[in-house]
Amino acid sequence: MNRIAAVAFITVLSFLGCATTTELTATQEAYLAEAMATPLSFTLPTDQAEKAWSRGRSFVERFGAMRLQNLTPHVIRTYNPAGPMASFGYYLRKIPKGDRTEFTVECICQNMSVSDASLQNAHLLAYYMKTGNLDPALVNR
Repeated sequence: MNRIAAVAFITVLSFLGCATTTELTATQEAYLAEAMATPLSFTLPTDQAEKAWSRGRSFVERFGAMRLQNLTPHVIRTYNPAGPMASFGYYLRKIPKGDRTEFTVECICQNMSVSDASLQNAHLLAYYMKTGNLDPALVNR
């Protein structure tokens, strides 16, 4: 009897998980595929660097659950996430290299390991920094 109850409970949880998952539109699926293909370390021409950096800061301030810990011309870093609630912190670096600027993006989970959600957020951030295109509905919070 306990085995049947356990199977039923797991089945119900599975259905609830499916019910709360939102379906992506074809446009969102295409956007997400492009974003996930964006490397987390990338370079841009120096004349595009400040706009990209500004977009990065805007993203972190808008979607990051943690307060800014360090904000310099070359680093944007939030405090590391902690506590029982799922939350994300961010660490962005900007390194000028002649006529190009290199950016590195990280999204940090509360348990400090890379999760699918934190990896998706990092790629969405990198893509937004590079292109200026953002679908806020896809950002994990």
